[in-house]
Amino acid sequence: MPPQPRLAPALPSTGEPSGGDPTDLLLRRIDAAIRSRDQAIAGLGAASTRPIVPGRGGLREIAEQPDIVAAKGGRDVARESLRAAMAEFAGRSTRHSTDPLDQARPAVTARQAPVLAAANRLAIAECCRDLVAAGGDHVANDLADGLAALERIEDLGLDRADRPKVAYLRLWFQAEQARRAEPAVKAEAAAAVRAAIAAFLLTWPTSDLGPAAQAITSTLP
Repeated sequence: MPPQPRLAPALPSTGEPSGGDPTDLLLRRIDAAIRSRDQAIAGLGAASTRPIVPGRGGLREIAEQPDIVAAKGGRDVARESLRAAMAEFAGRSTRHSTDPLDQARPAVTARQAPVLAAANRLAIAECCRDLVAAGGDHVANDLADGLAALERIEDLGLDRADRPKVAYLRLWFQAEQARRAEPAVKAEAAAAVRAAIAAFLLTWPTSDLGPAAQAITSTLP
């Protein structure tokens, strides 16, 4: 009998790390982008506690500080990172489509895209939360952007472990909106947030975010 054919594993191409699965490489790039964004907003805690000096620009002066500007840039980068990464990944899939061993690559892309989209939206929402906490001239827009990023995120393949975080962020944004609501609707908005907090505690009774969710109640009008 003729010898059985043997398939030798392909050597990694130049510029790619050994064992570099394209999906893993893409995820690492997204993780690196998110870590870079986190570093950019690391100083926001200090900015949020700086006093506003009368007659020297007030909130506008704080909003124009370098760390706030950097955080806004990080938010914009987070919005675009997924689009650019997926375009690059799609290009790779096309270039290697003649390899019969890569026929499953489009299916992998289809599975990974919702997961990456969910992670990207969560990163945007966290950026918006930090911007709101720091104050500035565009808090209302940052609140709206944060809630919009969380919209339908559970349908995009969000990791189950991150679902309490998404629910907590939604509570946080809604509480901030209630605090800033017009007097005619402030009480109704606050009551809706309290009901949502109670539902959160029933849904995730063991979540580490439970105490933080309860603490939101004390900030409501």
